[in-house]
Amino acid sequence: MLMLKSPSFVINSHDVPGPNYRMWESMEAPPGMNAGAAALEIVRVNRLALEYKRTQLLNVVINCHGAEGGGALYIGGADSATERNAKTDISTVNAFSVLKRRNIGTIWLVACQAAKGNSGKQLCQMLATVSGSAVVASDENQMVGAWGSIRIIQGGGRGQIDEFEGKVHAFWPNGTMGEINPHEDIFTILE
Repeated sequence: MLMLKSPSFVINSHDVPGPNYRMWESMEAPPGMNAGAAALEIVRVNRLALEYKRTQLLNVVINCHGAEGGGALYIGGADSATERNAKTDISTVNAFSVLKRRNIGTIWLVACQAAKGNSGKQLCQMLATVSGSAVVASDENQMVGAWGSIRIIQGGGRGQIDEFEGKVHAFWPNGTMGEINPHEDIFTILE
């Protein structure tokens, strides 16, 4: 598991299989939430972090479905045509540009195939560039696994996300990217 430094914020899509992640601040994305609405929620919670913790958000987790083959995120769900039309892709990711001047920490995309293929990598890189934040994502389907079930029973898990399946990639605001080990290469986690 990855332990994220606080303050952290998670947006759990309403239709992802549980358990939902819990951070310093957590929310369930309503059906149809688009990139603009997600970005504004991050700004809102960042203001809370600055007020109550005297620091910007160190981590933002977006726990949602990803498109088969990469290239889109369904923050507001993938159950209906309306939800799928609200997808975050290369044409809508610029909405996250409101984060750039706020010095937000790492954005974690816990979504199947978020960094798969050219389209997935292009989306992740553009998100990093427009937001000014490092973005971490994997190229494979993501599973909650056994520890997630244990987390439900024990009621713990605040500030934790599961390990990624597949190759983990980091995308940096300066336009570079590469395969990483988050435990060694990302400074916004606790070790």
